[in-house]
Amino acid sequence: MMIYKRILNEAEPFHTLNLKRKEHPTPAVTLGQLYNRPCKIKKEKKKDIFYLLPLIDSMFHSFYEGVSTDEKLKNINPDLNDSDNEIGNN
Repeated sequence: MMIYKRILNEAEPFHTLNLKRKEHPTPAVTLGQLYNRPCKIKKEKKKDIFYLLPLIDSMFHSFYEGVSTDEKLKNINPDLNDSDNEIGNN
């Protein structure tokens, strides 16, 4: 809650503003597992990750070193829609 005045006058009463969000019931959603095995990444992306390894805590290096690659993957820009990505990969 915030208390404020509209003008700087001692006679002016304080007003209140409730900043708390109203609670709305959230429907229960059950999400299934999307993948059965680890996803593969492009070889170029793994090369970029290796470039960044010195900036990553060494306890996580084995995870990134163990990521599998797949030469058949397309370069997809998540900011483009599907048809734009197809145009860029032809």
